[in-house]
Parts: sequence; structure tokens; C-alpha cells
Amino acid sequence: MPKKTKKTSVMRLKETVWLDLLASLSFSTDGQNMILKVNDAVNLLLEFGSGGSEHNQKSAVLVLRNLCFNSAAKSQFLATAKLLPFLLRCVEQGSEQVRVISCSALWALVYNSHKAKVNLKNAHIVGKLQEAYSQLVNMPDSPWAEKCAQNLHDVLVVLRS
Repeated sequence: MPKKTKKTSVMRLKETVWLDLLASLSFSTDGQNMILKVNDAVNLLLEFGSGGSEHNQKSAVLVLRNLCFNSAAKSQFLATAKLLPFLLRCVEQGSEQVRVISCSALWALVYNSHKAKVNLKNAHIVGKLQEAYSQLVNMPDSPWAEKCAQNLHDVLVVLRS
């Protein structure tokens, strides 16, 4: 296994700038298609989302969420075994913004996609989603928790239909 080098502040800054650029690009269909043409783009985004600064995690999750809206990308996303566990982990333990974005990504992924619906059912995460939904519903007045709960509720309704 290759040894990970310690990142310098310049390297972290470059990562932040690139992720911000990718986030901006990912809001358009053309930008999404450019990102998807990069080999292992999804895996790289998952890696950035799993480690590093909170800002980089939020940017990586935002790019992934925006890519989930791309119907052509859904099959590529579903072929990535790490994506669903990553999004679920973000829903359960991410910052407020990361939770909202992750819930939205799950909703975008299952919306109008029978294959995504089947994959989520087969991944046996419905119970974990239900548990996360229950926690969000029981939170005191919080607009971000309400938005997360609504997105998870919509995902659960689709998965149960």
C-alpha cells in the first residue's frame, strides 16, 4: 500500500480551489458531463468527502449530489460500491450542511430511477434511513433537520412503493 504523504498548506489550498471549481461546474449539465468524463471522478470525490477539511467535504458532497441529478450518471454512481455507504455515513454523522446535501443526493439518486430504487433496497439501508429519519424528526425546531427529514421521507416512500 502506498504511503500517504503529509499535505502541505499549498496542497490543501489547491484541493479546495479545485473542489470549488468542480462544485461550480456541477450545477450545469455540461459541467456534469465534463466531470463524469474524468476517470475515477466519483472515487476521487468520495475520497475528498471522506477526509480533509469540512469545507472540502461539503464541496465534494455537493458535487456528488449535483451529479446524482444527471440521469446518465446514475448508472455510473450505482456501480460505485462506496457511494451509498458514504452518503449514509454523511447523513448520520456529517455537519448540518453535509447532512442536508447528502439527503438531497439520496433523493436525487432514487428519483425516477428504478435501478437506484432496487440498489438501495438490496443494500439493506432502508432501516438505517428510517433510523436517521426518526432522529431528524425528533430534533427540536431546526430548519435544516426538517429539510433532511422531508428528503429522507421522500426516499423512504419511493423505496417502499
